[in-house]
Amino acid sequence: IHITGAKKLILAARRIPELERVKKACLNLSQKIEIDILQLDLAEPEKCLEISESIECDILINNGGLSQRD
Repeated sequence: IHITGAKKLILAARRIPELERVKKACLNLSQKIEIDILQLDLAEPEKCLEISESIECDILINNGGLSQRD
């Protein structure tokens, strides 16, 4: 993973502990990056849309999905 050149990274997911884990891993790769975390749930699309419209970004990586386990 190369995050050099990035100035700000916004991580969004439902679980705060997982967001904190990923944030820590990213900071271990580069201390020259600002990282914000947002707790969002795709089950609340109106809230996600409201928040996403207030954020200006150059690149969006969307990896939302469902997990079906036995």
